[in-house]
Amino acid sequence: MAVQPFPERLPARLVQFAQVRRTRRPGAAAVDAVALALALTIGGVVAFTPIGSGDYGQWLMVSRFFSGESIPSYRDVTAVAPFVPVLLAGARFVFQDDYVALNFIRVASVVFMITSFYVATSAIFRSRLAGLIAATLVVAMTDRFLDLVAFGGLLQISSLSFMLLALGAIAAAGRHDERESGWWTAASIAFAFSIYSHAGSVAILLPVTGLAVLLNWPWRERRSLRSTFTMLWPAALVAGVAVVYWMGVLVPANSDYGSNPASPSYRGPDRLYHDLTFRTPTLVLVCSGLVALAYGAAREGAERRVGGYAITSAWVLGTAVVLTLTIGTGAATDYPRFSTPILAPLAVATAGAIAELVKWLSSQRVSGTRREWISAVAGSAVVAALLFGMGPWGMSNFQRQTQGYRLPDRTALLSAAAWIEANLDRDAVVVSTDSREAKWLEGITGRETLFSHPIRYSFRPNTWDRNVAADALVRSTSALTNGYLFAKFTSTAAGESERIPRALQLAVNHDGEYIEVLRFPETAARVMAGPGDVLATLGAMDGSTVQRHEGADGVSVRTTWTGKRRGHDVVFTRTVTQTAGSHTIDIVDEVQTTAPVEEMQLSLSRVTGLPFAAVETAGAVAEVSFLETGRRQPALTITAEGGDATITRAGETLIVRAAGTMRLHVRITAETVGKPISSMAMLYPPQVLEDYNVAAVLLKRDGAAIERQKRLADIGFEVVLEDGPYILLADPRALEDGR
Repeated sequence: MAVQPFPERLPARLVQFAQVRRTRRPGAAAVDAVALALALTIGGVVAFTPIGSGDYGQWLMVSRFFSGESIPSYRDVTAVAPFVPVLLAGARFVFQDDYVALNFIRVASVVFMITSFYVATSAIFRSRLAGLIAATLVVAMTDRFLDLVAFGGLLQISSLSFMLLALGAIAAAGRHDERESGWWTAASIAFAFSIYSHAGSVAILLPVTGLAVLLNWPWRERRSLRSTFTMLWPAALVAGVAVVYWMGVLVPANSDYGSNPASPSYRGPDRLYHDLTFRTPTLVLVCSGLVALAYGAAREGAERRVGGYAITSAWVLGTAVVLTLTIGTGAATDYPRFSTPILAPLAVATAGAIAELVKWLSSQRVSGTRREWISAVAGSAVVAALLFGMGPWGMSNFQRQTQGYRLPDRTALLSAAAWIEANLDRDAVVVSTDSREAKWLEGITGRETLFSHPIRYSFRPNTWDRNVAADALVRSTSALTNGYLFAKFTSTAAGESERIPRALQLAVNHDGEYIEVLRFPETAARVMAGPGDVLATLGAMDGSTVQRHEGADGVSVRTTWTGKRRGHDVVFTRTVTQTAGSHTIDIVDEVQTTAPVEEMQLSLSRVTGLPFAAVETAGAVAEVSFLETGRRQPALTITAEGGDATITRAGETLIVRAAGTMRLHVRITAETVGKPISSMAMLYPPQVLEDYNVAAVLLKRDGAAIERQKRLADIGFEVVLEDGPYILLADPRALEDGR
């Protein structure tokens, strides 16, 4: 019996879809080759650009789960769409090198994105030239798409690329030819992989593809219900499974994503507007896309047909509706990440308009095959002009952004990770002063890290308490917080039985983010015996005792200092108190002595880098605002109580005086607080070590490294490794026996 040729053994549906016309338009192969060369060239540039963003370390960590390796216990991988991590796990298995695997996936992602723009735009406008121009625009006229590569947005890149392919396939299905069923199936597959790539992008994917399907639905085709079902059931099945997965797994796991209190002020719509308008080429792309859509959609509407402009208009409409609802409901999300979903259809529409213009100009004096070649040559000239004119700008921005995200020394970090793996128990936690290194350590070792990260970037509430714990451990000797204020003592003095915290600094919850605002110099905390006659200063007294209180009502730290002045015993007590749910911190200075006391003084100095914007004083009250941070100026109300109290300004310092008393009570109220961003807690570093099972701390060599190293040495940590920009300290008690 004769064996049938392979194509004839395929199901009829696939045969119809796989058949390609042998007669291709002149110049089509050349355009395809140029598009591929463009994608590979950009991929080559990316390949030789260092990887560094913490997000890459995070995806490395998630990929460990799919490789059967350990991951930090506090991480929930079900919240992460699996497609890219699974690919990365496979690449790690093949290359046996985490960095090479990451770079391979990164390069593949950017090549896939550029190719998807080419394929999708070619299908939407039925023009390879339009596809080539679109692929060029997204790398030459704006840096927003390559910025995804720079900061590690591999999941967003994958989801966007699959959405492009889905829209291209829907446009092809709208031609209602013999391959329509195959195109609907291809669209559903791309739609599904877009869901499997990034949970957050689905909010845009659903309305955009839904509108595109409605536009291209065969309303005028007279098909029976059975034939329609036969044509669409594979597509419906594939898409339905993906939507069920999204609703059943990704949505519940990401339900707390919109609770970030800092995002609207620090990563809000104003930042999105800035990203779309700040750079002139990007603004030109936005404007040209809107003009092209307005003209093209009006023309297609007048002609009563669905073309490329109708699809891209629906794309823009769907994205705009989602963005408007997000802003209108005040949802907390990372608004700058809307820039690429907004720019993508505008780039596609611009490319369609340019290709149409080139084709029209090419047809003025010639016709037939020669016209096709001239159109291809003219289009290539446009692409070359874009690449040589704007390409260097786009690539230089990408290189600069990548340098900002890169690790200072990858080899040194690997050395620290190797020491940690060789010497610490598997459950031991490592603290890092930089979130970037911390995420990479989690990706390399799979062990838990503790690090401080701005709340605006922390979309998981279970990490907020970890943020303040890491901050308190590395940057303080004792700290207390109630979610609205964060008071840290940054030094210590010897006491009778333990070291006494000193050098108070205050951070306030400003629209959901802790920002440092004031410090309290101890040399300016004075006990005055008379005008200009200083009896004692807190900074010159000897440490005695410390009492820490933590209860349901609040937290407080009380330190006692002693000394002998002019033959008299002097006892100075400072009490710092935060009450549950209050926006006010209370600082009480008291002195006990038989020496004459005329006045108590306390100075409040602004922190470096945050100057006063305005200070208004009226007796014992001061209204203070600082340089704008986020969307508005941080503001405090400072009230002094005790004796004849006054507050005056002296340059960058506020001086509080209370005459005729030995007790000065200062109340500082934060006026621009957001929602609480941590639980109420007493954060005593030795207790933090125990609570989080911390065994090692990774410091970076910077201006604060020496002070941090000294604080850690005071609680028993020793330097075990110095390599490049890193200093690794470990608790000798945590080292495994025999290591």
